[in-house]
Amino acid sequence: MIERRLLWDAVALHTSTGIAVHKQPVVALTHLGIGADIFGFGAEEVDRAVLDAAHSAFPWLDLRERILETVVHQIDEQPSKWAPVSFVDAAYRRLRPDNPFPGLDEFCAAPAVPD
Repeated sequence: MIERRLLWDAVALHTSTGIAVHKQPVVALTHLGIGADIFGFGAEEVDRAVLDAAHSAFPWLDLRERILETVVHQIDEQPSKWAPVSFVDAAYRRLRPDNPFPGLDEFCAAPAVPD
């Protein structure tokens, strides 16, 4: 049975490129599997029969778009969930181009230390 701490790491670090792959195999495989399934990262290295079997058992159901829509809905409901220069920020900018949050250009143009 997977211990809670390991499961927490797998969920918390699944978007942490450069960290997750150096953790326990469950954490690394969670990161790699989600990246392959959602964005196709490394999917070409997986046997086609394995992919077909996985998608037959667990249909994709427009998962990528549904995740993006869910992220945007959560930020609309609770703006504190927005995180600058992140996947969350990129998802929000994609679906809400008129968003109120500063972008990377604004962050770089601002003084490093507030007045």
